[in-house]
Amino acid sequence: MKRIALDTNIVNRIAATTGLIEEICTVAKAGRIIIVGIPTVRNELEQTPDLDRRALLVGVYDQFPREDVLDQASVWDASKWGQSLWGDGSHTGVSVEATRTGNTHRGARDGIIAVTASGKADVLVTEDRELKRKVCESTAQCEVWTFEDLIHLVRETK
Repeated sequence: MKRIALDTNIVNRIAATTGLIEEICTVAKAGRIIIVGIPTVRNELEQTPDLDRRALLVGVYDQFPREDVLDQASVWDASKWGQSLWGDGSHTGVSVEATRTGNTHRGARDGIIAVTASGKADVLVTEDRELKRKVCESTAQCEVWTFEDLIHLVRETK
């Protein structure tokens, strides 16, 4: 079973691809993959300004058969109390500092997603080039895939 963590931008891409959520659910229910539920990803989806878009994205995310985990690091003002472990995530093989994509809350959240994927998933799927570069150059313990790589896995294992 492949453990897959999705970056927020991938949930957007899945929502925009007709029938893909159903395909992912079919493959997951067959025990071939499991989506690792990262609190920071759901929190970002919940911050989508457009209410209709937010409902769509959270609805897609909530359909995934997933194993919810705690964020594997905490960053002041980027993490939510009770949804994350205290520390910089080094126990996962990489720290937030090594994978954050900028000195903003968004950059810190990218680092939290990467650290959590490193500790809890086999693969992080993202279309964020800077995040991909940071994770690939780090000591993260997960692979980094594109959206197309995810589609290939899902359709190959149906």
